[in-house]
Amino acid sequence: MSPKRLFDEPAEERSRAPGPRVQITPPPQPAGLCGLAVCLQSALGDVSYARLMGLLNTAFMLHVERGFPLAGTELAALRRLQRAQPGGDDTQPWLLPGDDATDVIETELLAGSAPVARECPTEHGGWVVICGLDTQTGQWSGYRPDSGGRLVTAPVQFAVLVRTSSHLGLRSDAHGCTEAMARAADLPGSDADPTSAYERWADLMLSGSPFDEGPPGDEAIARHELLVRTLLDARQAAVEFCEQVGLEVDEQRAELLTEVADLYMQVGDAIEARQPAIFDPLAGPALRQPEVRAEWAEILLECARIEREALELMGRAGTTN
Repeated sequence: MSPKRLFDEPAEERSRAPGPRVQITPPPQPAGLCGLAVCLQSALGDVSYARLMGLLNTAFMLHVERGFPLAGTELAALRRLQRAQPGGDDTQPWLLPGDDATDVIETELLAGSAPVARECPTEHGGWVVICGLDTQTGQWSGYRPDSGGRLVTAPVQFAVLVRTSSHLGLRSDAHGCTEAMARAADLPGSDADPTSAYERWADLMLSGSPFDEGPPGDEAIARHELLVRTLLDARQAAVEFCEQVGLEVDEQRAELLTEVADLYMQVGDAIEARQPAIFDPLAGPALRQPEVRAEWAEILLECARIEREALELMGRAGTTN
């Protein structure tokens, strides 16, 4: 049996170039969730990646824990996907240990969908977006958070699998988007308050030296940089979500959403202004310098101020009659 691949070439195209081919080309400089974006933009059909992020509030959330443990910097979008199956946010995911997941993965891929799964192996154990499966060898191909946007291959060993073919059971009409914005406006003061998360992050940057020398410190820096890229990706999605919804609502809401989109664009600009730049190979090692961390802390506090204003305006856009 030939490998099952998401986005195989159409039959008429395959006749010119025999053999299936994965048609996923990550950006040359991938940022944060680009693997998830590339898969889901095609897999979800009329539900865009930005709309998915907005409907799940992932575009507006930020989770930071002291010391940047792996659990604290894992991609929030994938954790939210687990709770967004048809039936509501509290629906439990399927538990599919080991090779039992193969049939479900194959069905999803044949439906043109990119299933999301949590791996079993202790060396990874995080989330992965699956875009290909070789049923003969039991190898999947897809994106891990630590793959840097590259397509990777590994054995099929999953503890949890979440299908995406049902569009995650989300209402993606204008009314559903308005409800999502109203929920985002309730984030301040909650456990998912992005403004307080910025402040915790800034405090950490100013608290002595959070990154030890040697491999453990290098790993913490890598998780830090993943969180930065994830944040940038999320806020870019927030801009697109507000712009998309602004085209579908009344003029008063549209004007407010234009202001919200502009504020989230300012957040993205502030993050990208960090020196060394996010994609600079020297960015990670530079975090061991107090002056670099202090500058980053200033940027984070400025982002917190902008986020407060954005969420306030979003609340008005979500409740305006």
